Amino acid sequence: MPTGIGLQSLVTIKVEPGLFEWLAWYQDSMPIWFSPAQFHAMGYNIDLSYTPLITTLELHDKSETCEQFYMRNFFITEKIIKATQTIGGNILMVGHAATLDTCTRQLVGHAPRDVKELHRIIHRVPYCSVAVAEEYAEENEGEKKWHLVEPPFPPFTNSSNARFDWKILLI
Repeated sequence: MPTGIGLQSLVTIKVEPGLFEWLAWYQDSMPIWFSPAQFHAMGYNIDLSYTPLITTLELHDKSETCEQFYMRNFFITEKIIKATQTIGGNILMVGHAATLDTCTRQLVGHAPRDVKELHRIIHRVPYCSVAVAEEYAEENEGEKKWHLVEPPFPPFTNSSNARFDWKILLI
């Protein structure tokens, strides 16, 4: 299967269902997902040995609160960071609009947003937007912390949504 940027064989993909959207948005039914093996059969470089931190079977609590949604995504983010510390490098996590905030909000030291604030944020995020979190060492404290920095490129979008300003995640 051809790819637009030719990285298909260079990037190993670990499918993590725990990064799925807010379960409260799926009151009627949950989607039927392709399995990692099915993606692999389609030609994607899927790590078939990866064990998800949260499986699709565990994503069933449709009464999940907004705070629990943030906690779930932050849990996944922390686990992925810890699992890759020894090898270093960059981590690319792909999700939907809310994921930009739910994966980074607590990482940079802020409390989860309430429902109203979450909706305000996601309505301002166009398709294919990027959030970049960078770890840095505090000069006086010697402790490492995370902060959001400007993404290296603008969103890839052709929708009528206003241009994405990554700084809304700082509010």
